[in-house]
Amino acid sequence: MKTSTFASTSIVGLALLFAGMMITGTAWGGYTMPASENNGQVRYLYPSADTEADFYAAQTDLRNNYGGGTIVFTSGTYTYSWIEIKADIHVRFKPGVTIYLTGNNAKMLWFNVGANNSSVEGLPGADMPKIFLPEQISVFGDIQCHAIGIGSSNFKVKNLEFYTRGSWGNIIGIGGDSGMSGGLIENVHSIAYTKPLHPGWSLIQAAVCANLTVRNISADGGYTLRLEQDLGQVGTYGLRNIYAEDIVNYNGRGAVVIVPNGGVLSGGNQNITIKKVRSYSSSWGLCVGDKTYNGDLGTYQNTTVSDVECHYGLDSQFRKYPEYSYLPADQLALATDMVQADFIEFMNGPSLGVVFNSLSWCTVTGARGYDFPASYNIANSAASTANPFGFSPNADVYVRSGIYLNTNFGAQNKLACSSAGGDHSYESYLKFNFSNLPDPSADVSKVILRLKCAGAGGGGNIHTVYFVSDDAWKWSEMIWNTKPARGVAMDSSLQPVVAGQWIEFDVTEQAITEKNGDGKFSVVIVSSGGNYVTYHSDEAAAADRPQLVVTIEEPWTNIQYDNFESGLGNWTVGSEGSLYTGGTYAAGGSNALDLQDNNENSVATTANLALSGYETIQVDFDYACESMDDNSEDFWLQISTDGGATYTTVEEWNLNDEFVNNQFYYESVTIFNRPLSNQTRLRFRCDASGNADDVYLDNINVFAQ
Repeated sequence: MKTSTFASTSIVGLALLFAGMMITGTAWGGYTMPASENNGQVRYLYPSADTEADFYAAQTDLRNNYGGGTIVFTSGTYTYSWIEIKADIHVRFKPGVTIYLTGNNAKMLWFNVGANNSSVEGLPGADMPKIFLPEQISVFGDIQCHAIGIGSSNFKVKNLEFYTRGSWGNIIGIGGDSGMSGGLIENVHSIAYTKPLHPGWSLIQAAVCANLTVRNISADGGYTLRLEQDLGQVGTYGLRNIYAEDIVNYNGRGAVVIVPNGGVLSGGNQNITIKKVRSYSSSWGLCVGDKTYNGDLGTYQNTTVSDVECHYGLDSQFRKYPEYSYLPADQLALATDMVQADFIEFMNGPSLGVVFNSLSWCTVTGARGYDFPASYNIANSAASTANPFGFSPNADVYVRSGIYLNTNFGAQNKLACSSAGGDHSYESYLKFNFSNLPDPSADVSKVILRLKCAGAGGGGNIHTVYFVSDDAWKWSEMIWNTKPARGVAMDSSLQPVVAGQWIEFDVTEQAITEKNGDGKFSVVIVSSGGNYVTYHSDEAAAADRPQLVVTIEEPWTNIQYDNFESGLGNWTVGSEGSLYTGGTYAAGGSNALDLQDNNENSVATTANLALSGYETIQVDFDYACESMDDNSEDFWLQISTDGGATYTTVEEWNLNDEFVNNQFYYESVTIFNRPLSNQTRLRFRCDASGNADDVYLDNINVFAQ
């Protein structure tokens, strides 16, 4: 019998559970893994009547006795209104966790991340925790729900699904004075559970932060990513050094909005890079604010947005603000300025503007707009070259139980899902062939399965997509009695509740395996309950067919490589650096680059690298340290984009955190939140205590993408 609702364990079980999530020794975006994230101390929570008290007991134990650690929510349903995460506490979730955020507190926070070195991370795919937000309008009046509030200088939020019921409030709010470090938000999604996110709110609003990286987020309704300071807000750093990629919005206001309401902050707003923006039946893909409230509007210097693609239907709505301009230019004729400056009007149209922007500091490239028939007709030439690339199944069919065990339904123009039992259980099979890709040999980074709802009865069931290893089935022959066995569950999603909604499943990992194998990929979709839901099949109109949407990985270019066997090569060293030729501390051969001491001459620097047009750098290298005998001794990797006039540290390695002396290590650092230019330089700098302390670097390989 359990006497407590949390239990302790060693790191072994947690490491096995979260093996795919752990990264050591490398900065990931704006987040650097602290020692507390992998210190071997774990506490487990179980569903109880007082989740908050149980969490705080575990948190206090970890902080007081071990300097932090990990708290794992085990499978089950939890209900609470507020939890505050302290420094060096990391929250994880086992499969099957459901959380309902409730109460009447105007500060309702699923998690308040107000301290440094904290993280909240679920498992990817079907095992993500599911967080249900309140129906704010009808339940709590004007109370605004923020599921996660962040005021931390080093945080990570990853692999979460939020279910909205017309909820008010930004789901993730980033504010406070976060200094020159920041955090990572990745693979986070809000899903309409009967009602989408309220149109005035967003999945993420960043108000005051620095060094923020956001990747793979989506929202149904509202905004997805909102870079907007609160009116009159002043902070030390403002919004700067922000990188965002793969931002998607469905049926809302827009995927990305950039509005510097607060004016020019003392530290300046600068260096915002956003790419791969997608919107489907939303008001716009990108909106760059152009309305002064009280005083100077401010700017976000060095702001670039690339690859903006918007899809619209005949019933799509969008907003036209006065004095906005549209990009591309051929969309300008579709809008008319309003007479009243503060009046916002909904307008309808089959093909709408992609970008609102009239500010010179924001550069937008690669903006495209399609109506729904064009964007989802795979034969359409305009859409067929896009990345991501979508294609329909080569075969699909549903099977039915009971008296229909031997009936084939392959000729139907729909697929069906239900687990009602008797004569009313339905499962839907689809088979795709990666030969439909423009280049079947290309590397793939993401694969999403999409289906459009044809009809739904009721709501609340979960639909799960399973891998099917047997690709020999035929749509014209399959029946319930001969259906192939289903394998591993790849992803789950809440069923659509009205016709016309799309459901999406992330099937990346298994799909890539099959692409690199026989090129065929079969799946089956199964419901958790008895609601009868139908999806359009490959026999439906082109705009309604299922899609496998594949994102092609951009190729990496090797910029330079040095193993130092013929000298210093592409690196120039200060007076505290030299070419080591002794063999012992060379990872291969006999030579390495040697840095000592801790002054401005303890550096090794590249010449200007021609990186204009690239967006990401990867630096791979081997290293070993000698006589670094103080915990304050370390070395840094830095980057400059102005020819060496200024440098920013992107990663550092400390004694007893990342290394011990006299051992070799391999390191790979990805830098993707800096604007790149033809004056980009990389620099290693030693921060030791004297000339007897050495950092040896070898096999330095620089790539760009």
